[in-house]
Amino acid sequence: PYEINSWGVYPRLFKLRDGTIAMLSGHVHTFLMFSEDGGVTWSEPAILEECDGMWDKSTSGYGCAFEDPDGNICVIFDDPKEGIEENAPPYYLRKVYLRKYAIK
Repeated sequence: PYEINSWGVYPRLFKLRDGTIAMLSGHVHTFLMFSEDGGVTWSEPAILEECDGMWDKSTSGYGCAFEDPDGNICVIFDDPKEGIEENAPPYYLRKVYLRKYAIK
């Protein structure tokens, strides 16, 4: 194992139908990584949403992911960067997104 980041939230692991283990993690960026050998080695992070690590300007890192019946990876996460009301206090509003990613 090796450190991805010095702080953040615990990753979410799930197994794809082909046996690949997928991991969703975040706070400094929301990203996916994949292992085809049971977790011994991992791909480079595939960054889904970039952020600067500031709590009121980035995702919380508490996302969810799963493989849908069509084989897409669906990721649910929050993000305050878009749609915050002008002059709203920090931590006031976070949008929740569901995005689908095709596996190639």
